[in-house]
Parts: sequence; structure tokens; C-alpha cells
Amino acid sequence: MVLLAQAAPGQRERLDRLPQDAEAMKLLPIDFSSFLSAVELPGNGPMHGLATLDGLLWVARGDALIAFDLDSQKVVRKRSLPEGLLGLAADGRFLYVLNKDAVQVFDAIAMESVRQLPLPGAVRDDGPSAIACLGDQVYVATRTLLLASNRVSGKARVAPVSVSGLQWLASDGVDLWGGRSNGIYRIEVAHEGRATNLRRLPHPVQRGAGAFVGKRLLGAFDYHEAGEAPGEQHAAGYWQPEKVALLDERLSLKV
Repeated sequence: MVLLAQAAPGQRERLDRLPQDAEAMKLLPIDFSSFLSAVELPGNGPMHGLATLDGLLWVARGDALIAFDLDSQKVVRKRSLPEGLLGLAADGRFLYVLNKDAVQVFDAIAMESVRQLPLPGAVRDDGPSAIACLGDQVYVATRTLLLASNRVSGKARVAPVSVSGLQWLASDGVDLWGGRSNGIYRIEVAHEGRATNLRRLPHPVQRGAGAFVGKRLLGAFDYHEAGEAPGEQHAAGYWQPEKVALLDERLSLKV
């Protein structure tokens, strides 16, 4: 038997079922459980955003915005989703809600908008899709751009980024992390927006969201498997970098 890459547990089971004269030239499907420690998130319906604030995980899902205590697994607060929400972020004091025209800054206790950061016309036209807070900047991704706005002055600039089509953004306090329909990237804003593809996703996702809980990245994904009729499946959990070994697409088996 010749293996050019080590198979993940789910793949190992499938490989064992192949006939002895089989030859596999493509990667066999990998499930989200191969790299996520599963977490059950509250709510129903499409995932729109995740953020952490005051020790709570804020989940924008379906038509609700939910404050969730991960330790007790209890919903602490719940309200209707802010109109037009496209993404969610937090800076330690406020929630930042992205919509197609502006970033609304919310007091998380009163859940009232205290101010807004308007989006330039070029950003609105390019389709804002993701938001994160890093340092004194609020970053908004569109199909092709990354906009950085100062949280206090509102002054905005286009930031360099070497990856486009981001569905979500998250910040670990140093770099931005983001996701496309097929992968997870680390974006080094201090190094001309250099992006490193850290994980290829097992299935293309229709929507994604991410937030750091301490030093761990929590991701949530809406997807459907190839060959199936479009329909929502959901996966959420902490990313386990120690289990992420990108498998070579040239995986070959000959017995």
C-alpha cells in the first residue's frame, strides 16, 4: 500500500472499505468533525455573526441576536436581530453591527445604537460582508476590499489584503482571521495584509462566522454536501490546529 498523505480518521474508514484493486486519485470527503471540537450554539436558522463581549458569546442567527454563556450553556439575553445585519464584532465595550450602508455601534446592555460609522460609496457598492475589531480599527471586508475605520474619529482608509471574497472576520488581538466559502485564512495586517491559507474546508459553505473565545477560534458554518439538494446543515466548534494537516490532493492508493 502506498500513501502519499496520512488519512484523517473519517478517510481511514472509507479507505478500509475500498476493494483491494481500487485506486483513489482524489481526496475522499472530510467531515467538519475532523478539525472542529463540536459546540452546540443556540438559535435556529442561518448564521450571521459571532462576537465575544463581557464573557458572553453573542450569536446572530436566524432572526435573533442571542447572548450565550458558554460555561453554563444558558441563554442570558435574546432580542430580535438588528435590521439588515451582515456581520457582528465587539471591541470589549461595544457591539458593532455591519449592514449594507454603515456600521452601527451598540451599547450591549441597553441594546441601543449609540452611533454609526458610515461606509464609503465604493464599499457599499462592492458588497460589505464581514467585520472585525482590531486595536483602534474596525475592519470591514467586501468582495474585493478591506476597509479600516478608526473607532473614535471614523476616519477610513482602504487596507491592503491579499485575499478577497471573505464571508467573515475575527481578531486574535494581533492579526485578522477570515473565511471564504472554501477555507480559513490568517491576515497579517502589519505585513501588507499578507494572507496565509491555514485550512481548506471539507465542504463549500454558504455562510460562516468566527470569533475568538480567549485564544481559541470558534467557527460556525452553514453548508450542504456536494451532490445533495440545497439545504441547510450546520457545524460549529473550536478549531483544533493540532489536527489540521492539509492533505495533498494527490493522495493515491494502490494495493
